Amino acid sequence: MRHRAKKVRQVLVPERIVRTLEQLHARISERFPGSGLSSVCADLIHTAKMTARRAHALSRPYFGLQILVGLVVLAAILLQIYAAGLVDWIAIGRKEDIVTLAQGLDSAVNLTLLSGGAIWFLAGLERRWKRARALADLYQLRAFAHVIDMHQLTKDPSVVLAGARPTASSPTRQMTEPELLR
Repeated sequence: MRHRAKKVRQVLVPERIVRTLEQLHARISERFPGSGLSSVCADLIHTAKMTARRAHALSRPYFGLQILVGLVVLAAILLQIYAAGLVDWIAIGRKEDIVTLAQGLDSAVNLTLLSGGAIWFLAGLERRWKRARALADLYQLRAFAHVIDMHQLTKDPSVVLAGARPTASSPTRQMTEPELLR
């Protein structure tokens, strides 16, 4: 018998992330006071705190939207029932015109399917809005990762170890060899 691997749900705890970033900021500031990376890390702490607040806000339901969607869905269902009540079902039953009956059923099925699609769309609206906001926030964090990468370009110890000569467009390297190797 094969055992299925249990999926472990990993959760990022915002308080731990902020605490780790604050510790990292302290380490960077102590080793490289006044450095650009230190100020980027301070900005990252601020962004992490803002992201935590946004994530908390995203986790709460949008009750106004849910009520609005519920009212629209209820109105659509009531409208379908009202339209079905307008049909003279007895007269349809007495007529032996199968073509008219088929056209009426086709219209009713199409309206039901379109209403179902509209309900499906509205039911997922909150989720799509939240996903779009979360992706926008994630993009902001990705931008920070790129900024940090750019700050690290002048701190590559392989340049010192390989004895590479700087070009005319190389950035100024202000760190000494022991600092880079550290």
